[in-house]
Amino acid sequence: MTSACGVVEEVNTDESALYEGRVDRKVRAAIKGQTAITVEFVNGANRAFVEDIEKALNLYGRHTYLYAPQAN
Repeated sequence: MTSACGVVEEVNTDESALYEGRVDRKVRAAIKGQTAITVEFVNGANRAFVEDIEKALNLYGRHTYLYAPQAN
């Protein structure tokens, strides 16, 4: 059977491939080629400043996620 992404030749059900178990921080870091960190900006931080930092990291090829929860 073929599809747009190729041919399935083997199915591993014993989790003996590249890693075993759950996807965790180490696995994600290896996939992205970067170590995950969390940076907290205090409530007084300017939103435009934080977005500029995210833009600069993105220009350097870093994967980012800006989490800004609502007031409630």
